[in-house]
Amino acid sequence: PNAPLISDGTYLYGTTYSGGPKYVGTIFKIKPDGTAFVNFFDFSAASGFYPVGALFFDGTFLYGTTAQGGMNNNGTIFKIKPDGTSFIKLFDFDININGSWAGTLISDGTFLYGMTAQGGGSAIFKIKPDGSSFTKLFDFTNIDGAEAPLVFDGTFLYGTTKVGGTNNGGTIFKIKPDGTGFLKLMDFPYTYLAPNSSLFFDGTFLYGTTAGGAVNNGTIFKIKPDGTGYVKLFDFPNTINGFSPNGALISDGTFLYGMTKKGGTKGFGVLFKYALAVGIIETNVALKISISPNPSNGKFQFKLNDVKSNTIAITNILGKIIYRSEIKNTTTEINLSNAMPGIYFVRLNDVKGNNVVKKIVKE
Repeated sequence: PNAPLISDGTYLYGTTYSGGPKYVGTIFKIKPDGTAFVNFFDFSAASGFYPVGALFFDGTFLYGTTAQGGMNNNGTIFKIKPDGTSFIKLFDFDININGSWAGTLISDGTFLYGMTAQGGGSAIFKIKPDGSSFTKLFDFTNIDGAEAPLVFDGTFLYGTTKVGGTNNGGTIFKIKPDGTGFLKLMDFPYTYLAPNSSLFFDGTFLYGTTAGGAVNNGTIFKIKPDGTGYVKLFDFPNTINGFSPNGALISDGTFLYGMTKKGGTKGFGVLFKYALAVGIIETNVALKISISPNPSNGKFQFKLNDVKSNTIAITNILGKIIYRSEIKNTTTEINLSNAMPGIYFVRLNDVKGNNVVKKIVKE
């Protein structure tokens, strides 16, 4: 396996890049305690093979992509039920038209979004969960490039490129889901500083990692969604503490957590956490919200001191928005019973741009 696991609250799901009867990859599930392992799908040339990126679960189907196979041997998009039934190939990539190697998909509830990272047609795309309405939103050039999975904040999709940009050191960008509003937020200064993971959004900052840095071992950074406020938070110092950060960051509101692929006592990488010393920023202490009960089994009551066109958004630890609405009353109940147990962040915004971010726990 070389992609992150996901959970439906009962099982963990993942893929292997190789292995299985045809040695081209599998889909599996396992309970968090290590029991009930099931390998429930074996890839083939027809289905696409060599799965890449994490799976995405919409409550009914698991969605994913492959790097090769399919009609053009350039990879596919697929869906399958968690019990291993109803496998459907949704789309065949063509490297000359829309690229290949799509990686992890995300969703806004209507479309699936992703990026292709190889070929003359490298692009940002969207497709409906039934396989219809495939649309290429943006064509990357040698200046732009394409790399890690996208992040959605309810208005823009955010992503990184590993190469390209003014200094050929990679970029951070954003684009609207309809393909308009593409904006390059950041040009990294040197090729060796290229971003190498997806971004994490905490409601105020986007966080990510790069290669390179002061001692060429990798860095952690943050930047605001408008492209301001870039800060290099940490330079990985030496092999004992791990180096070459790899994969996405997650957060519990106090720490960022991640992995490195090298270093540590055995030389094979480490798990690390980084303290967010300044915590969550509240830009207006007059804008207040109380939440109860917290933790909760799903129903949270939100009490506000002001109801002037406040918008509330709730994100999971990966930065994905799971709930968004306008708050019109001082007391509002929000039901997250269908959300998986875990930590979530609540962000309240008013029309003046002030915001407050709180942490909640779904049991």
